[in-house]
Amino acid sequence: MSICRHCGASIIWLAAPIGRLVPCEIGLLKVLTETAEKIQTPRGRVPVYEVRTGYLPHWLSCPQANEQQREWARAFGTAGGNSPRQGEGR
Repeated sequence: MSICRHCGASIIWLAAPIGRLVPCEIGLLKVLTETAEKIQTPRGRVPVYEVRTGYLPHWLSCPQANEQQREWARAFGTAGGNSPRQGEGR
């Protein structure tokens, strides 16, 4: 466990699929996601849902994220100075 040097929150570091470490919130996050599967009911075809678990990247919840974006972009090697939040649709 580590402390975010920008906001003081407790964080953990997890390996991303590309092998780099990502700062994440400590608690597991449960998300209900719709699958491609549908089932037939008396009311018609309805989607099937599944519960998935994972960790929320800290840059999505850190109150100082704007200050961190350039630093994290350099650390993650994102081209053009864009942060990992690029395309998030804020």
